[in-house]
Amino acid sequence: MSPVSGAEADARYLAWWLGGLIDRQGFPLHSPAGKKLLEQEATEIEVLRRRLEANPAFSALPELQRGKILHGRWRAGRKGRDTPWRDLATKAGFNEDSANGLYHFLCGYAHSSWISVLQVRQAKTVKDQRRLMAGALSYLAAVIAHMVRAVCQIFAKAQEYLAKDVRAQELVDKWACVASTSERPEVDWSRFGFGDDA
Repeated sequence: MSPVSGAEADARYLAWWLGGLIDRQGFPLHSPAGKKLLEQEATEIEVLRRRLEANPAFSALPELQRGKILHGRWRAGRKGRDTPWRDLATKAGFNEDSANGLYHFLCGYAHSSWISVLQVRQAKTVKDQRRLMAGALSYLAAVIAHMVRAVCQIFAKAQEYLAKDVRAQELVDKWACVASTSERPEVDWSRFGFGDDA
């Protein structure tokens, strides 16, 4: 679900930023440069915590959720438990099938599942390799389409530019539709660099 205010958008962004920095504090960086980076980021973490605590949307959250977020758990929900990735995707506008499919597909590659290794091993020709990449690229295109829509909601100038470019608007609408609905629109995907004819 899109943020309902600028304060909420800022709070989400700051929580995500803070979470990443806190994650890195646990990395085993032993070089002088690595240690210096962790020290600098420890200071940045405190600044981000203060910015979050001053944010009205963050202050309105339940105490348990605020505490988890301040300790780096940026996906913490109202009851303090992490929001599942699938739920984050559906809140962002993806339908449940797309959210589940995207999560499992990408996890398979991230964790070297047998099917991901098999697919890579079987992609011997350029045509096979294009087909293999089409799945990942189509998910990426759908994510970017949603991101473009979110940016256009926040920045009127971005919406103006997108409205002037009919082909870009068509592309954003089609990719957002693919992940948001159960029915795939009739689209000549080769026009956009995907499919068997690409």
